[in-house]
Amino acid sequence: MDKLPGLTFAQSQAAVYEAIEKNYPAIFQRIKEKVREGTWIPVGGMWAEPDLNMPDGESFARQLLYGKRYFLDKFGVDVTVGWNPDGFGHNFQLPQILNKAGIKHYVFERCAPEKMPVFWWEGLDGSRLLAYVPPGWYLADLRSGVRDLLYEASKNTPLKDFMLLYGEGDHGGGPRATDLEAIRKFKDDKNHPRLEFIRPEEYFRRLEKSGIEFPVVKRELNYTFPACYTTQAQTKKYNRR
Repeated sequence: MDKLPGLTFAQSQAAVYEAIEKNYPAIFQRIKEKVREGTWIPVGGMWAEPDLNMPDGESFARQLLYGKRYFLDKFGVDVTVGWNPDGFGHNFQLPQILNKAGIKHYVFERCAPEKMPVFWWEGLDGSRLLAYVPPGWYLADLRSGVRDLLYEASKNTPLKDFMLLYGEGDHGGGPRATDLEAIRKFKDDKNHPRLEFIRPEEYFRRLEKSGIEFPVVKRELNYTFPACYTTQAQTKKYNRR
């Protein structure tokens, strides 16, 4: 982040921050500095990115209680963007639970409605989240530019601006040197979509001010890998108790 001023980095899961705080206090202090600068953005508001079907409502409530409390205590940040890009499904009551915790927006990938990058997700009680599905999953490749990626993404929506999640992505790693080089290269190239760093909260503000009437989806968002709900059955049985 020091090499490329303005670079924004979003990180969820309070449990990860706590581990860094305990084991690498000097690094934790640097993270706090970047949060104060506004370039490191705590997201999600949960203690960890959980399975979103099997735990009960009390578990989700405590995920948010402990997660949001940690981010507020350590960074002075009230997280408002939900963040579960790799969840294998999303239960129907999640909009209500997240709304009651002050989460108004939701970033995810798996189990999204087909051809809907942005939509209002409505829960059982009528609570709504503005949901966003980033093109290119959570590891968009910037190295050759993003013109083709965004062309495909724009086919089914009037949206012109998209938030991309890029870098090594799955299982950690963060931005690659080649990603940062591509950002410098294409940032102001008139032959390619313009790239800029942005905070997720700001992107959602732009969506809400766009005047676009986004579709409403009122159902659960399931399933990916259904066998994950039957493996390790004994553990799941104990969880239900």
